[in-house]
Amino acid sequence: YLNEISKFEACENQTYKPIEADWKYFRKVVPELQNCFLVEKNDEIIQILTDSSKTQIEKYRESRKMFDEIDFILLRCERNTPRNRLFETIIIMLMCGMMAKEDLLGFSLKFQEQVDIPLDRIIYQ
Repeated sequence: YLNEISKFEACENQTYKPIEADWKYFRKVVPELQNCFLVEKNDEIIQILTDSSKTQIEKYRESRKMFDEIDFILLRCERNTPRNRLFETIIIMLMCGMMAKEDLLGFSLKFQEQVDIPLDRIIYQ
């Protein structure tokens, strides 16, 4: 995951500034996207904790690892993300599965195009 983020940071367009409408839309949808993401991740944690083929220490270590990964993602994808980090945050959200490409439809066409450029580089390299 961190390797994918570093690829993005290497190709990020530093000159693009999101418009106000994109910023407002982001702040509006982030709580619901986070909630859906956590529903899925909580189900995965429940599966780990209820897996009878694992020892208690294996359950603990695997669930702890997942909690740490989730915490990292949530810290990078906050509703209060600085406006100048919006572009990067959207890429991270797409890469970790918190956001689907269809969720971009609420953003301006220019913003969608700007996101597609590094996303295509990351996915198809």
